[in-house]
Amino acid sequence: MQKMRMRHCLAMAASVAVSAAVVGAGAASAAIVKPPIELVSHDVAGGYGDADSDRSSASSGMQSIAFISSASDLDAPSNGDAQVYVRDRESGRLELITVGTGGKPAVGDAQSVAISADGQKVAFTSAGADIIPGLTPGVSQAYLHDRSTGQTILLSHDAMGAPSSKQVRNVDIDDAGDTVSFDTAGELTSVTGKGVGQVYVWRSGTVQMASVDPTGTVGGTMGTEEGLLSPDGRIVAFTSFDQLSASPANGSRLQSYARYLDSGTTVMISTSPDGSASADKDALVSAVLDDGTALVSTSAANLAPGLTLDPAFTQLYHVSGAAPGSPTRTSILITHTAASATTSSRADVGSSGISSDGTYVVFDSRAVDLTTSPRGTGDPEIYSWDPSTGVVSGESVDVSDPGRLSGRGAGDVSVAPDGSGYAFTARTDGLVTVPTPPIVLVWQVYAGFRAVTTPDPTPSPSASGGAIGTVAQTGRDGLAATGLDPRGLGAAAVLLIVAGLGAGLSFRRRTRHRRA
Repeated sequence: MQKMRMRHCLAMAASVAVSAAVVGAGAASAAIVKPPIELVSHDVAGGYGDADSDRSSASSGMQSIAFISSASDLDAPSNGDAQVYVRDRESGRLELITVGTGGKPAVGDAQSVAISADGQKVAFTSAGADIIPGLTPGVSQAYLHDRSTGQTILLSHDAMGAPSSKQVRNVDIDDAGDTVSFDTAGELTSVTGKGVGQVYVWRSGTVQMASVDPTGTVGGTMGTEEGLLSPDGRIVAFTSFDQLSASPANGSRLQSYARYLDSGTTVMISTSPDGSASADKDALVSAVLDDGTALVSTSAANLAPGLTLDPAFTQLYHVSGAAPGSPTRTSILITHTAASATTSSRADVGSSGISSDGTYVVFDSRAVDLTTSPRGTGDPEIYSWDPSTGVVSGESVDVSDPGRLSGRGAGDVSVAPDGSGYAFTARTDGLVTVPTPPIVLVWQVYAGFRAVTTPDPTPSPSASGGAIGTVAQTGRDGLAATGLDPRGLGAAAVLLIVAGLGAGLSFRRRTRHRRA
């Protein structure tokens, strides 16, 4: 699902992997498999694209990565305007999605994109008036493209099929690709939007306003934007200054809401634990799951008790219990220091996302106190959080030094629905090795991957009758010999790091990191 976005930079890993397997006496070993980061927005030679690429979105399995680029040297048609592309990681093929007249790139910039779990449906916004004939030039609209048929349809239309008269922004799509959210100040339904930005949802050809007041008869008066869909498409979350739930009072601040589309009920997500008070600072939602669990960023002090917070910085919370009829909320601080799970980091959180099953969270932050090694640099870095353990791990590792984060900044995170990895943007030369170093760094799109645990397939006996592993440099052929599918692990090699289980065996585990 799409998340709140921030243009930052990210990185990739080495072309050669190191594998280490350790087995204690009489015990089986386990290995942490961390695939390297890949450059997605590469040119025909495998180098960096020559202009900005960003706003990425990943399908399950990290098979297809959708993104926006104005680069002229990608291996697909371009015209200088920002276009939507989809990179198939297995075949390497790059597909132009924003197709205009005569099969050429659309004339007009694309602004946002989201891809379905299977990678076949791509929702996007674009000002390209030639994507569908007869539209007004310069006014962005929301579209849905079916890659299997090549058909593109207009989503931002009223009951008569007329397109929005105002700019359309910020699409999101559910896992199945059947429901799309977007926001616009255009009037698309019988419920008046009062000329300000409202969140709309397209389902099976019908458009409905989601950001309505408690009566359901009128939209909010101060504007709402960036609707975020649950994986099943039945909930849309958004942020607004308006009072869009029956209670509690929103305190004239930005609050996070969830609209349950089937029942027509809106609840406030950003409340105190007992649900009696709204967040005492602005609270922005960045993801929502099928059960109403959400990610919320805020500097509010009343979401969770017993925390040591720095009010100067926005933190990320995992909020559960935000469902109709539920009187309580449970908010867990994600951006806590490495030293204490109840002490907040001293930096703002940026973008964030969560897998559809809720087991994998990725975000970016400038904090230097989230991990002990490698530590942050003060630039935005990419981090992951494991809800089952509460552990934060660095992700944006420098390709030349796995012991440190890349130090250049990264963000704009989008987590794959199945939690296999994430896409992000970065402007750095520290994440991947490319054939020709760039003269000027621009924003690029990368694919990062979740570490997985795998049993050691080939333990070797030791002189004492136990077993020890081997440490070796291995390329694609060597990796295939282990029984692991190199295509599923990325184009480069894989880093296997194993903790020793036998007596007297000790290995340091280095986690790979990325910048946010």
